[in-house]
Amino acid sequence: MRGRTLGELVTQLRLEIGQSANSATGQSETPGLKNLLARTQEILYDEYDWPHLSSQWFDVTLAAGQRYYDFPTQFNYERAHRAFYEWGGDWIPLPGGFDTDAYNSFDSDENSRSDPPQFWRLYSATQFEIWPMPATSGNRIRWRGTRKLGALVENSDTADLDDRMIVLFAAAEKLADKPRGRALQTLAARRLSQMRGRSNKTTEPFRIGEGGRDRRQAKEIVVRVAGT
Repeated sequence: MRGRTLGELVTQLRLEIGQSANSATGQSETPGLKNLLARTQEILYDEYDWPHLSSQWFDVTLAAGQRYYDFPTQFNYERAHRAFYEWGGDWIPLPGGFDTDAYNSFDSDENSRSDPPQFWRLYSATQFEIWPMPATSGNRIRWRGTRKLGALVENSDTADLDDRMIVLFAAAEKLADKPRGRALQTLAARRLSQMRGRSNKTTEPFRIGEGGRDRRQAKEIVVRVAGT
C-alpha cells in the first residue's frame, strides 16, 4: 500500500528483522533504519518507471522575451518523456536540445524573438531555456514525465511506493548474512513483480500528441522581433 508514513515503515521493518516494535526501544538504531528505508525507496524509484509517478503532466506558461524558466517544482526533468507546446489550440511536439548553431537564425543575445518555439534544453539544475524566445505571452509548454520522489525523513513523511515492497527489500539487506535474509529477498522480489504487474494494468493510455499532427503540418505564424 502506498502512502504509509515513515514511522509506520520503521515499525514494519523492526518486526521483519526481529526487533521490538516498541518505539521506546532501540532508539540508537532508528536513524539507520530510516536511512535504509529512504535509500531503498530511492533505488526502486530510479530503477523502474512507476506509472502513478511517471504518467504525469507538468505545465509552464511562456512570457514574451523570456529566455529562461524554472522547472515545475515537482517535475523530475531527468525523466522527461515528451514535451509539447501549445499553438493555435493544438499541442505540438517540442524537441529537446539544441546547440550554438541554432543562434544563427535566432540570436537570443540580441533579443531576437519568434513564435512558435522550436526547442527547449536544460540550462541549469533548476531552469530550462526556450529557443527562440517567445514573441508573445500566454502559450504553454507541457511535459509528460515523472514526479520527484517525496522525502522520507520525518516520521510523518509518506512513501510514494508500496510499503511492503520497501520494507521487504530493506529487511533483506539488513539480514543479508542470515537465512532469514534470503527468504526476505525472495519475498521482496515477488512483491516487486506483483506491484509492477498491478501498476501496468492500471496505466492510463497516453493521448496527448498521440497520432497528432507533425510539426511541419502545424499552422505556423512566425513573428520576429529583434532589438526591442
